[in-house]
Amino acid sequence: ALGSLAALSSIWALYPSLAAIRVVHLVLWAAFALVVAGTQIPPHRMATAFVLGLLVHAATGLSQIITQKHLGLTVLGELPIRNQAPWSTVADGASSFLRAHGLSPHPNVLAGHLAIGLILCWGLGVGRRGAHWGFIVGAWGVLFRSLLLPFSRAGLLAAVLGIAVAAVWLGRGRAPARPIAALGYPLTIFATVALVVFALVFHRYLHDRLLSIGALVGPYAAVDRRGLIDAALALVASHPLGGVGAGNFSAATRTVTSGGAVPDSVHNVPLLIGAELGLAGAALIFAMVAALLAVGYRRWRARSGDLWQGLAAGSLAALVIVGMLD
Repeated sequence: ALGSLAALSSIWALYPSLAAIRVVHLVLWAAFALVVAGTQIPPHRMATAFVLGLLVHAATGLSQIITQKHLGLTVLGELPIRNQAPWSTVADGASSFLRAHGLSPHPNVLAGHLAIGLILCWGLGVGRRGAHWGFIVGAWGVLFRSLLLPFSRAGLLAAVLGIAVAAVWLGRGRAPARPIAALGYPLTIFATVALVVFALVFHRYLHDRLLSIGALVGPYAAVDRRGLIDAALALVASHPLGGVGAGNFSAATRTVTSGGAVPDSVHNVPLLIGAELGLAGAALIFAMVAALLAVGYRRWRARSGDLWQGLAAGSLAALVIVGMLD
């Protein structure tokens, strides 16, 4: 239904070609989800493939941090990095530092994937011993260190809250508590040490990231998060029913911002969908969320002890955080 609405929006979109591209993306995502659901792959195998892919992202992101430039790995899908784009770097006065992108188009996208990968990787380590346990712990450590390199506040928050939701879910159910705790304790210690070291090494850039939160309440520019929220609300008000067309947010903001600025997409998925697909698109998204909440509530009431159901709940919680803030 969402794909059909996106396709229909090309009729009134400012740039129909952008709507067509977004429709192709939606079709590919839906087709992939149907293939995965139809093949009935065991959860641990899907999680393993996801984590292995993230390790490639992590290695690419670390190399970008070290070299401070685009690596040219187009064969792996690495996209060109525009260092002059405000979201590509963190700054401290005249000094700037490239954020890790991995193979993603935006550092925050990489951080969101890594946050979910940390939760699923936790599940892969439960019950493992010897070399397998060591590999999982090492992979988790690599993913966590890589999560810090995009300098994404929402990505780190999503990982913490997602793991907490998974832990509460599994603690309430009949999941094996001892193996989960045995893996959680060393990972918590590692994460604490990694955070302290990261803060000491990059404190000058973290200071700038923390100060930028003030843009939500103080003076701000059109390209700041508050400016993007204002632009999204203005587009919803001017195109309430069908929006400005799928994929047309950035292009359409020129009509509602001073100076005709063309900023990044608003860092809030419900607002983005409301601006691009209007109230009809927002209603579809809220219906999907309501269905997920209903299923989750039934599983919660049933005190499900299935490990992967708990990890899926944590992953969805992390996805909500990323979708609302990044």
